[in-house]
Amino acid sequence: MKRFKSSLILLGVFLLVFIYVYFVEYRLGEKKKIEKENSEKIYNTETEEIKKIGIKRGNDRKWSLIIEQNKDKKWFIVEPVSKSADVAAVNNMLSSLNTKASIIVENEKEPDLAPYGLSGPEITAVFYYEDGKEVTLLIGDKTPVGDDRYVYIKDSGRVLAAARTLYDNFDKDEKTARSKLVYELNKDDVTKIRIKRKKETVALERGKTQYEWFLTSPVKAKANRHIAERFIDVFASLKVSGFTMNNNWKKFGLDKPDLSVEIFMKGKKPVQRFYLKGEYLGIEGEREVFTVYRNAFADIEKKKVEDIREKPKTKAPEKAGDAK
Repeated sequence: MKRFKSSLILLGVFLLVFIYVYFVEYRLGEKKKIEKENSEKIYNTETEEIKKIGIKRGNDRKWSLIIEQNKDKKWFIVEPVSKSADVAAVNNMLSSLNTKASIIVENEKEPDLAPYGLSGPEITAVFYYEDGKEVTLLIGDKTPVGDDRYVYIKDSGRVLAAARTLYDNFDKDEKTARSKLVYELNKDDVTKIRIKRKKETVALERGKTQYEWFLTSPVKAKANRHIAERFIDVFASLKVSGFTMNNNWKKFGLDKPDLSVEIFMKGKKPVQRFYLKGEYLGIEGEREVFTVYRNAFADIEKKKVEDIREKPKTKAPEKAGDAK
């Protein structure tokens, strides 16, 4: 009986020690670890609550870039132009707040920002939250060693040193922050595609089913549907390599294109036209000329008609003994 009581006492002591270690030492240690990790972040925040980002350069009073999220959760540049924003670029800006940085100055109400290039920062980024809160990020000089940058969150009392990528994420203008996706279409809506290239016009038309395609020019024949669909894929999510910010088609030779493509569709806009000259792309209805990777159009430009045609199916040779 005494042994049983002693065992119970020992078990009780063990449980008390375990509870103390887990709830006091371990949990407290975990809490301190999380607090330390958060303290090393530039600004610990829920980025989903940010609805607008404004960027200024140097001592400029005017915004060089403003990006805003609409009701559909899509990001748009609203200053200095009105265009769709590059989602990856916006996400990089938002995630920058939660990146880790080295603490240079801490717990000062008003730290001296001048030695770090933060009294006249190279870049100022202001984040506007849904509830009206504003957070201002200053990006200053490079650190003496390496490519890190001094950064400061207004009223935080901390000067930090962050990796060069943070500077790159905010070093954007209306060109580099724009979405490279300039045209989209629903492939199932396409009924016909007409390609005008150097010496010929190639036309393809969808048949009675979604999976049937026919050549109608320069010959009439059944077409390889995979090739027809590859042609359409180029325009289904058309991305460009850059923006000229110029709408003078003649300047870029688009009045005499190397290649032109017309896509006919169901719906309100029955036809969309594209024109290429070298690396330049003009899209009917757009107010500027784009640059593209020309090899994206290689199939459309060079695929021979005989390769576009559906090849006749050949019968498999009979095995020995199969012949009657």
